[in-house]
This record gives sequence, C-alpha cells and structure tokens, in this order.
Amino acid sequence: MSDEGEYPELTPILRRIPEQWGRSIGVGPGWFPLLVDLDAALAAIDPDYVVHQVKEEAGELDVRFDTIHTERYQQMHALVRAAEQRASHLCEECGKTGVLHTSRDGGVRRLCASCAAAVQQGYEAVFDDLVTRAALYRVAQQATALHRTLSSLPPDASRRITGGDLDAVSQLASRALWRSTADLHERGEHEYARQVVERTRAAMADGVTEMRLVTNSLAISERFWRAIYPASVVARDGDTLQITPPVGPALRFEEAVAAHLITTVDTAAVVDAGAAERLRAAGFEVADDGRFAVDVNATDATIRLEVQP
Repeated sequence: MSDEGEYPELTPILRRIPEQWGRSIGVGPGWFPLLVDLDAALAAIDPDYVVHQVKEEAGELDVRFDTIHTERYQQMHALVRAAEQRASHLCEECGKTGVLHTSRDGGVRRLCASCAAAVQQGYEAVFDDLVTRAALYRVAQQATALHRTLSSLPPDASRRITGGDLDAVSQLASRALWRSTADLHERGEHEYARQVVERTRAAMADGVTEMRLVTNSLAISERFWRAIYPASVVARDGDTLQITPPVGPALRFEEAVAAHLITTVDTAAVVDAGAAERLRAAGFEVADDGRFAVDVNATDATIRLEVQP
C-alpha cells in the first residue's frame, strides 16, 4: 500500500522512504501494528533513520533501513529482527496466529485458516502451527536442562567451556520459549498455550525410543530394572545391556570406566502395583510409600514410581 490517507498510522514510516524510490509498504494489514511499534522504537534511537524497503518475502516480513549513526546500527537491527520474528507467526491479513500457506500457483504467504480461505487462491497450510510451537517448546525444555547440566559441571570440566557458551544456551531457551508459548500468554491465548504444552509432551513420548545410561554395574542395573519391568526383553552384548519394556523407550546401559561418570539422572517409571515389593525383595532402597526407589551401586539415581491405575 502507498496511500497515506487509507492507513494514516503508517504515514510516519512512508515518509521515511525517499520519495524518488516510490513510497509503498508491501505487506498486509495484519502486520501494520508491528510496523507502527517498530517505527516508534527505531525513532527513539535515531529520529532521522531512513526506510529503504518494507515487504513480504516468502511469507516473512522484510524490513530494510539505514542510519548515519553506525554505532547505533546493531541495536536498531536487533529491533528489526525481533519484529520480523514476531511477524513469523502472525497472519499477514488479520494479525491472528498464522502459518505458511502455498497457493495453487506457488505463492507463499503467512495466513490464518480463515484468511487463507477468503483469498480463494487455493492456499494450503505448509506447517501446522501447533506442531511448530510444540517443537520450539521442546527445544526450550531441553536447552534449560542442558544449561543446568553445564552449570553443575565439576571444576575441571567447567574450565573447558566459557561463559559465552552458557549465555548462548540461556538465550536459546528463552527465545524458543517465547516463540512457543510466551507470546500466546501475552495475547491472552492461554488455552492454546496449554495445547502446545500437551502436544509437546505427546511428541516427546513418541519421539524417545532409547535412553542411554552409564552404570557402575550392568548386573545391578539388570536386577533393578527386571524388578520394575518383569516382562521386559533383556539383551546383553559384551559391555552393554539393553532392557526393552513392553511400553516406552528401551534402556541401554554401558559400564562406567570411573565412578564419577555414571548417569545419575532422576527419572520416572510407570509401573504396576507390585513393582515396589519386587524392588525390596531384590534388595533395593524403596520409600515406605512405594513412590521412590534408588538403584544403589548402579546409576545411584532416584526413580519415581508412578503406579498405573
């Protein structure tokens, strides 16, 4: 669009485009509020900044600008990039949640289902927004767990990473969380955010096929997990042990070359009502209420026992 009278809120941005270049903004109205906010933020840094181009490119917002204050460019570029990322999940026409759609003639736009149908150009969704957000939420959870692991490294290991590594993981977790659910909560779409979390859990359950653990003793690990899953398939192959329960991921154990290398990661296991007594009979520590057990001298991890109703 190029009519300043039709969308007066965009007049300040249009006037930043050199007249000889043709003053126009090539995106739909769903992204206009983003542009208004972006212009205000950029103008606060450099009131005289120049806009070269505002357009949609393959379903993404593309903003090009310039400033004579080179020392401010990076700060301004970060604001532009943040606006472009926000647009990457909003319908270009109405501003609601949108995903990439392709038309029958190969065009690509980011639209919601209603706007895609209204355009009547045979648009079909390329990606499902719920699946996309669930994948980002999964990244956020795993990045957070990685940050905790890195933060708890022993001194000799921690000296081999840098504070920058930790910062990068922190930023990854924060950004992935924002793109997955935080923006939904900000807009009041709490039910949709809950669906993202539920979809994430389902995807994680479906996607994990094997857990690899390092143990002090393959024999003790075998005895412990046989007590939990008596119907599991057990296979020994040299220095490795694999226990495959009827449901859920397989457990693959390797024997540690040094005690401090064992995998002491607390986990949960869905068990039947007799699992706690079988573990006690096998000589393992089990809480009085049967909710927790420790595979002492194996991985020394605490296993939460969730009895299947």
